Amino acid sequence: MKRDKMRFSIILITSLTLLACGDNKKQNNTKDNNSESTENTKNNQTNSEKPTNKKPPVPVKKEIKDPVTFCSAGKCEQIERADAEKNGLAIIDMSDNFAPYIFSEVTPGETEKKTNNYRKTWFNLANDVTDEGGRKLKDGEHNYLELFGIPPSMTVLKKRFVNSADSECAKKHRPELFKEFGKSLYWNVERPKAVAQVYESARKQALKYAKSKKIDNLDEYIQNPKNTKNRILKQYRAAWFKYHALNELSERLLCEEVVIKGELRKNLFGSNLRSAVRSFERKHMIFGWGYVNKKMLKYLQNSMLENDFLALKRAMRERVAHSLAIFEDGSIKKRAYFKESTDLIHDIRDQLLKDMGIDSPAKALEFFRKTNDFSRFDVAIKIKPLPPYYKKHMELFAKTSIGDVWYDVPYTKDGKPLGQGRGRLPHVYLYTRWKGQDLPLMKLGTTAGGWQKEFVENEIFLKYKSSDLGAYEWKYIVGAPVWFPPATTPPRELMSFVKTKQGWKHILKKSSFGPSYASAYGLAMGIHTITRKKRNGTEEDLDRGIRTHGSVNYMSILVGHSHGCHRLHNHLSVRMFSNILRRRKHERMGQQIIKDWRHFFMYDGKTQKLELNDKGYYFKLTPPLSITVGRGAILGKVKQPIKDLVRIPNKKYREDVEIGMNIGENGNLEPANTEDATAIDGTETGDASKVKTVTDPATAKPDDVKDGKKPNADKKDVKPDGTKKDPKPRAEKNLKTAPALKPATPAMKP
Repeated sequence: MKRDKMRFSIILITSLTLLACGDNKKQNNTKDNNSESTENTKNNQTNSEKPTNKKPPVPVKKEIKDPVTFCSAGKCEQIERADAEKNGLAIIDMSDNFAPYIFSEVTPGETEKKTNNYRKTWFNLANDVTDEGGRKLKDGEHNYLELFGIPPSMTVLKKRFVNSADSECAKKHRPELFKEFGKSLYWNVERPKAVAQVYESARKQALKYAKSKKIDNLDEYIQNPKNTKNRILKQYRAAWFKYHALNELSERLLCEEVVIKGELRKNLFGSNLRSAVRSFERKHMIFGWGYVNKKMLKYLQNSMLENDFLALKRAMRERVAHSLAIFEDGSIKKRAYFKESTDLIHDIRDQLLKDMGIDSPAKALEFFRKTNDFSRFDVAIKIKPLPPYYKKHMELFAKTSIGDVWYDVPYTKDGKPLGQGRGRLPHVYLYTRWKGQDLPLMKLGTTAGGWQKEFVENEIFLKYKSSDLGAYEWKYIVGAPVWFPPATTPPRELMSFVKTKQGWKHILKKSSFGPSYASAYGLAMGIHTITRKKRNGTEEDLDRGIRTHGSVNYMSILVGHSHGCHRLHNHLSVRMFSNILRRRKHERMGQQIIKDWRHFFMYDGKTQKLELNDKGYYFKLTPPLSITVGRGAILGKVKQPIKDLVRIPNKKYREDVEIGMNIGENGNLEPANTEDATAIDGTETGDASKVKTVTDPATAKPDDVKDGKKPNADKKDVKPDGTKKDPKPRAEKNLKTAPALKPATPAMKP
């Protein structure tokens, strides 16, 4: 019995000892591991039962050499770029050093670098480092250039979000003041004190009325429109809202850092306020004229954070379009042959916001507070495969319709403008050809030629500047192009009147020439050319000076007229031409230089000298992209462009000037009162509807022109029987463009 008890005791002790040895890591690391019982137990154990005191191996984190941030369902992690590409993920460049392809310097797959002179300027403008002239921005200064094709960087957007969330002035925002105005908030900038004066006058009358009616709190009482049926209270209510809304507008513009402190004054609503409104438009990409209209009122009714979120969505829309080189932006509503989305950019942008977990103002603010470095920030997401017509080299072509046209002079004899409405406005369409079908990708508003001012013999005239019709090519695409003004450009359009340290003075308007977002050609351009083979087998490019290009004059798109070129909104021209280059084979020509180009002209009694040598950064499409230019209906009584110079009504011309037609009754053109002047149709009235326009080398068929003349031009047009032939109208489709200038040569005004 005693022997059994002893055996049980030994077994129990041994079991407890084994349990102690199999405890957790902390117990293995204590001093008890050196105890005698533990040593005895170790000696009694076999090798297979022997425990280990070593820590389990910690997995070594793999170093990511080329990281991208993979995001899905609001969660993000870093992965290798190669893995993202291998798995077919879409990679969106959201870095601060992002630039559209048209400002790139190296072609993918190649190593040769060709310096792009505007690339650094783009970075500085997008990141609020300097202005376009290279001057470093002061605190509170910003480049609001979205409307001109340069969206803010992610770091700039981060600062906006934080400012909107943390600034005290943003918390005092009173959006209810702007909800009173349905369509517009108007004030007379020529009378800056008028609004306050009207308010004070209306208030005095309203206080008297309130006293007679025993109304205790007048301002609270008039908030309800039902209480203001009385004429005095109704007038006071309108004055009250306008007065307080304009003061709130001034405070809002200061809080949004559109103006600096002291630039606007309380109760004064003049031209300074209107200039600030224009800056607000540019910050939020509102197309307007510097007035508080219906579009702008929506932004004033939003919180600052809500507006910042809209800016983020716009910026990411451009990043998606450029990173993936896609075109569908929703401008084509539906397609007959291909039912996929016509707004891929919007769809992928929204998915990007959702996958990153920043699809609301609050979430975006949280993201920006956590993220400090955007110097290199690429985001990878899983998207649906792009449509099958997207390839490395796409079969693209363009069509431009200049819409309905008027050839009649747009003024009466007395100089009153004539209404010349159009049913069809000009547009540019980009297509791809896929499986025998022409699929439209995007539609862009543009301009066409019309009546413009022209400088001839030191006088200003009106001249009809046509847009050339027919088949052309986009062979040369130019980034940050430079405009070389022709000799017929009015000098006033080449000068600016600016305030300097020495006072106000006239200087050359350098931004109009470029390279600049404000240049006449904007930030991107396609040159209309025709490739023609010479007899010796070589090719030459025929150029009439027509371009499709960006424009700083964004309000002229669709409704305005050009000098023959087709203007586009800058951000759309940069996007379209950049992505065409990404989807077409091309040769990188680089920065093109012209030597010894000078233009002298007189202005303000002084000889002005303009020297330009940089034409922009050139790419050559191989093969060229075809573009066909057509038109809608010809409106008015004049059925073909008038080639004569027309004198501006009510303008006095020098007595020795003999050129230029006068506008007569009913829009007819009459010769000026000079001895050698004759009516353009051989009649006394010079009826514009009967104008005979002679085909010149610039618009004739090449086969019909030799040395500037038609063959047999001196011979009478007769039949074999001796009778005159009936004139046959030329078919528009048969018209060709005659040779003019090479693409590298400065041409006409846009």
